[in-house]
Amino acid sequence: MIKNRQAVLVNDTHEDSRWVQRPTSSEHRSVLAVPLETSNEVIGVMMFFHTLPNVFTHQQLDLLQAAASHAANAINNANLYQLIREQAEGLGELIRLEQIETSKNQAILQSIADGVLVGDHNNQVILANDPVCDILGISQDQLTQKSINELLGLYSASGRSWLATIEHLA
Repeated sequence: MIKNRQAVLVNDTHEDSRWVQRPTSSEHRSVLAVPLETSNEVIGVMMFFHTLPNVFTHQQLDLLQAAASHAANAINNANLYQLIREQAEGLGELIRLEQIETSKNQAILQSIADGVLVGDHNNQVILANDPVCDILGISQDQLTQKSINELLGLYSASGRSWLATIEHLA
C-alpha cells in the first residue's frame, strides 16, 4: 500500500494473498487502509479493522481517503510547527549568546585606556571606545556612522600614513 500509494479494501484477510498473517492480527478479517500522503511523501497509514469479513464498503473507503488527506496535512503541519519552533529556539539561543559575547567585547573595549577604533572590511567604523571619542571629539553614534577614510582630515599627513598602514594590513 505504501509502495503503490493506494488505498486498500480487504474483504477477507483469509482469502487475500496480500495479507500477511501475524499472531497480533489473527482476529482481523476485514481491513480498510489508506496511506497518509503529503507533499508526495507517505508519512503513515490509517487502518481500520473488523473481526467479521465483508464489513467495509467502497463508500467508507472514499470517506477514509478524504479523512486521511486532512489527517496527513494536520500531521505535516504539526511537524512543520515543531521544526519551526525548534529552529526559533535555536536562533533565540544563538542571539542570546551573541548578545553576551557583544557585551563582553564592549566591556573589554571600554576598559582599555587607549583610544581603540575598529573598522570592518569596508573601512566603516563598527566599534569605538570612549577614549577614542574623547581624542577625536566625536560622539560614539557619530563615529560609528563614519568611514575611516573620513577621519583622515583630522590628522592631515599623519592620517594618510595611518590610513595607508591600515589598508596595507587589510
